[in-house]
Amino acid sequence: MLDTNTFLTTLYVMCADFCKMRPGLAPTPGAKPSLTPAEVLTLCIFGQWRHFASERDFYRFAQRHLRPYFPTLPDRTQFNRLQRACYDDLVACWQHLTQQLRLQETTTYYEALDASAVATRQVTRRGSGWLSGQADKGLASRLGW
Repeated sequence: MLDTNTFLTTLYVMCADFCKMRPGLAPTPGAKPSLTPAEVLTLCIFGQWRHFASERDFYRFAQRHLRPYFPTLPDRTQFNRLQRACYDDLVACWQHLTQQLRLQETTTYYEALDASAVATRQVTRRGSGWLSGQADKGLASRLGW
């Protein structure tokens, strides 16, 4: 198992590289977000990797232990809004990281990504989803079914 510092640093570098490849987001009115998209993606993936019980549980951990890495960590509600605003980028980042790690054959990181629950669609809808044959409904401690 990797230590938190190594995993967080490696993950941030990978997310920052991914964000450099993506086109920039359209500017929105108001103040600039306190976290960059790479930081938001890093925190989202890290929260999945550690299997926290809830978003609140993850945020408490981040405030106590990750503040040196993310000094501009916003209030929990603002962080949740940033997280939801980056959802499409998060999905694309998961797919990119999985592809990159599959090419590198590093099972440690791949297992961390493979064991993380990501909501792919609403469970009650019928028909094949966009990950048909690759992902199925299952029980996740954080997401439920």
